[in-house]
Amino acid sequence: MIKKILAAAALATLAASSQAAGPGTTYAGVDVGATHIKGDSNQVSYGAFVGYNFNQNFAGEVGVRRLWSDTQDWNEARMDQIAVSAIGSLPVNAATSVYGRVGYNRLNAKVEMGKYGSVSDNTSGLLLGVGVKYDFDSNISGRVELQRPHSDVLNLSAGISYAF
Repeated sequence: MIKKILAAAALATLAASSQAAGPGTTYAGVDVGATHIKGDSNQVSYGAFVGYNFNQNFAGEVGVRRLWSDTQDWNEARMDQIAVSAIGSLPVNAATSVYGRVGYNRLNAKVEMGKYGSVSDNTSGLLLGVGVKYDFDSNISGRVELQRPHSDVLNLSAGISYAF
């Protein structure tokens, strides 16, 4: 009897997870990860994003992310990202898909030196990324993604999103 209940629960979970968010849906989410800048150690990153699914295979997305930050003595350094992307997705099965990202991003690096003021530098350019998305149900998805926001910068993140 218990085996039948567990089997029914497993089937219900699989059926629910196969209902991905459909075309014409808006989604929003958050992610955390690690950023590696060439010649430096990994730093914690975090961000938020909003997107729109035009169809099963194409979405547009806007995101912000704190790629890197460090504080030493009275100095604080950070790098922030603002990005606009097109995302192409291919389903692997009912709940899993792989995707690629192509977009434009603006990076802002800033160093604040206490009473001595601050220095900042901006750069803009191509954003590339690849990832895997898993739909837990018709509204909630998880994803893991590797992005290259600049030639010397890599970001690996894991996130969760909600479609509405």
